[in-house]
Amino acid sequence: MAPQTSTKTTAAAAAAGSWQTSFWKFAPGSSFINSIFCPCILYGQTNDRLHASDKVDAKDKDKQSNGCVPFAIFQIAVPNGGFYHLMQQRREIRARYNIAGNAAVDCLASFFCMCCVQVQADEEVKLREAAAAAANKAGPVSEGYKASEAMSVTTTATATEGEAKKEETKEVKKPEDKKEETKEVKKPEEKEEVKKEAEKEEAEEKEKAEEKK
Repeated sequence: MAPQTSTKTTAAAAAAGSWQTSFWKFAPGSSFINSIFCPCILYGQTNDRLHASDKVDAKDKDKQSNGCVPFAIFQIAVPNGGFYHLMQQRREIRARYNIAGNAAVDCLASFFCMCCVQVQADEEVKLREAAAAAANKAGPVSEGYKASEAMSVTTTATATEGEAKKEETKEVKKPEDKKEETKEVKKPEEKEEVKKEAEKEEAEEKEKAEEKK
């Protein structure tokens, strides 16, 4: 059973992603300044961004706290006491965005370098949520309508039937065929006329023979 658990853990680690922002980001900005002078405010802002897309009822959302006040109380009451809140926030960010890591690294980083953890967490949530919002606006990629094989077969069959009908109508409407039909219809009349002419000739010959007598 042990090999199976090890393969599962390695597969999960391979599937997990990585942080998109650096842990050692000391560039001057709102996140960096707040992490030094107002860490409780930055903690609350990061929580607000992290849970902005959560589907919560309006009543429950009003009752929710972004954790700014508890963080400040712990930080003032106990030296560096706010590290526990940062550790939990870091773990939540990793779980939400499928980022590789472990609880030990989260604990040590939050305790010894609170500023770095706060800046990385805030910048990471900004990037991830901005990318998610852009993807939602863009919507799914439309590949156009693709007809199924059955529909394509039926369409081709109907097309061939239509072409066959057109050819039949063309054959019926040929002028040569109509002339031949009229000729065939007129053949018995021509025979009768020929008979009448032959009878007339015989009658004339008989009359001439009687006159000579």
